[in-house]
Amino acid sequence: RVLFRSIELVLGDVGNADRVTAVLREYRPEIVIHAAAYGNLALLENHAVEAVENNVLATATFAELALGHGVGWFVAISTEKAVDPVSVAGASRLLAERFLRALGEGAETRLVVVRLGEIVDPASGIVATLLREMRARRTVDAGSAEMLRHYLSLREAADCVLLAGALADRGATFVVDAGPSMPVAAIVDALATIHRIPLDELKIRHGRIPDGEKPCDVAMSADERRQPVEGTVLVRVDRRGASLASLRESLEELRALVREGRRERVAARLRAIAAREASGGASAGRDGDVTGDVA
Repeated sequence: RVLFRSIELVLGDVGNADRVTAVLREYRPEIVIHAAAYGNLALLENHAVEAVENNVLATATFAELALGHGVGWFVAISTEKAVDPVSVAGASRLLAERFLRALGEGAETRLVVVRLGEIVDPASGIVATLLREMRARRTVDAGSAEMLRHYLSLREAADCVLLAGALADRGATFVVDAGPSMPVAAIVDALATIHRIPLDELKIRHGRIPDGEKPCDVAMSADERRQPVEGTVLVRVDRRGASLASLRESLEELRALVREGRRERVAARLRAIAAREASGGASAGRDGDVTGDVA
């Protein structure tokens, strides 16, 4: 309660440059933690305009304004969906990651990206839903048995974000070494043990892999250079990518398509740019094909 009194809530859109500028000028923050991206994969598959507008363009606007107003640390939260993405959500997060990396190189602000797995909050989300179904002895929806994910508690995720910010080099990307990935069924087993619910009283249902999901999320791509941070669960990763100038050009192309509001063209262009970045150097043609090399 005492801590809450010291916090002032400010409502605004991080993509609104005028609003962000006013807030930065008034409060002059030393540290910014950016966690305003959309993350619902199924929803964003049909809302590519909004995905690009918020996850890519607004993130870029916010970061550039933060750098321009003397913010000391800018910590952006990303997701494992950005690794070799197969969805609009993942592609938008990958492009945001790469822009922030390029922007942070040589900047005065320590700009860092933290890539997290699935966040498990006992009070909400998947844990609360599973536990409610288990206690009522209803059919428990454990998703596809083939889907493997890295899970972090809310506290673990928060600690990793703060630690990465404290360790941050300019333009750094950190991932979390959370151990082996697990199916949702493993959470069901753990909850049953903790809450003494007999598994033989539960009916567990497995479904298909949803659109936009991968069978197994991974924390880093195969060709990312890895440097474990001694004494922590963090790993710094890096790889070759497009230049800041090239990424700015890509963002302007997307911005023009967003203004037109043509979802299919936005999605195709986003996927092409993300494919270029995921491949480590091929450039995406304006028709969405991937060709050539980026210096």
